[in-house]
Amino acid sequence: PLTLTAGSNTKEYDGTPLTSNAYTVDEKEKLQGQDRVASIRIEGSQLAPGSRDNEIVKGSVELVNGAGQSVTDNYDITLKKGTLTVTNDKKAERVITVKANPAEKLYDGTSLTNGDFQVTGTFLNGDAVDRAKVQVTGSQTFVGSSKNTVDASSVHIMNGKVDVTEAYTIKTEDADLTVTAQPITLTAASAPKVYD
Repeated sequence: PLTLTAGSNTKEYDGTPLTSNAYTVDEKEKLQGQDRVASIRIEGSQLAPGSRDNEIVKGSVELVNGAGQSVTDNYDITLKKGTLTVTNDKKAERVITVKANPAEKLYDGTSLTNGDFQVTGTFLNGDAVDRAKVQVTGSQTFVGSSKNTVDASSVHIMNGKVDVTEAYTIKTEDADLTVTAQPITLTAASAPKVYD
């Protein structure tokens, strides 16, 4: 028998995938003579915080002897998985703030809205806010002010097609929507007449 175990690896989130092509051979089941692993394929990748299996692909292991002859069929091979873990210990340090933009206008009977926003903070390797999904809600029709608010649940940080929002601390800030009074000048009518 021969047991091969895919390597395990751990790192803090940095915006790049974690992989490991390492493997180990069970020390109690050593390869015989000059036999060695000629080829092996290991698949596994973890980008966002979390864990997943690192696996040796079944059928990818080829063993050869000192003469380069295949001896794979002479072994009963068992494959074991490793684990790839991306930690999130520094999430509190990775702060991204999404702030709604303010707006102001004179009263005209229509609603004042502003869906624009600003993003501040430092992103890691290729991470970015999915701006199309950010929702800013607020409406002011009559004279006065109200809040223009970013829906925090609509803020998603993507690395390519992978959602890595969990790796960041998301903060939102409101802004004001202000409608001011429309100035109107009223002039009394003039009406001349003959003195009586």
